Amino acid sequence: MGLKKIKVAKKTPDKDSGLLSLSERWDLWFEKNSRYLIGGVVLLVALAGAIWGVTAYWESLEARARTEYVALLGKLPVVDGESPGEWEKRIPELDAYIQAHPGTKIVINARADLLQAFTKVGRYEDAVRQGNLMLKEIDPRHPLRPIAREQLAIAYDAGGKIDDALQQWNEMKREGFESYSRVISWNLARLHGKKGDFARAAQEYEAALKTEGAYPDSALLEDELARVRLRAAPAAEGGKAEPAKGNS
Repeated sequence: MGLKKIKVAKKTPDKDSGLLSLSERWDLWFEKNSRYLIGGVVLLVALAGAIWGVTAYWESLEARARTEYVALLGKLPVVDGESPGEWEKRIPELDAYIQAHPGTKIVINARADLLQAFTKVGRYEDAVRQGNLMLKEIDPRHPLRPIAREQLAIAYDAGGKIDDALQQWNEMKREGFESYSRVISWNLARLHGKKGDFARAAQEYEAALKTEGAYPDSALLEDELARVRLRAAPAAEGGKAEPAKGNS
């Protein structure tokens, strides 16, 4: 008898054979993970929408705050010699505006206006409180920072707190606002003169004269420098004259 030939069936690759093509592997992976992918895409879209919504909301608040501030600004006195009564009228409006627009960028401008208003009407304690709030809210290089320092110094000086006023001018000098250098030296000179330190006052007047700028006028600085030099001479011979009181 002859041997029967045994036919060997040919195997076709199946999913378990480890011989899947790249496209087949991708199809299997996508089938298993599609729901996670779709969920991730939905989450990203929702997150992008939320960010856009928040951004649009804050932009609308800023736009509204700017519009209202421009209207308010038109009511404020613009002349230095304006009656304190005109500034007094605007204090409630400025305060209400600040309360109505917390967190907006433009509100710091209203704080500066309110600080100036308090100084103009002689409410120096309110001015000091408002000025310190401003300094906390703005960074060291903010363009309104020297305004806050200046108004604080004026309020302290008017309230008889000369040491605190000196500190504000010295802080402004340390913070490097060069465009204010002439004004800073002049005010340091005035305050040192009030304290009876005429030699130091003379040094600051000389520094102011050496600094470029139109204000204060050089003639004014030279006149005040001559006066403190006259007072410095007898003080050097017989001890300092009676100084003004510092902070009480």
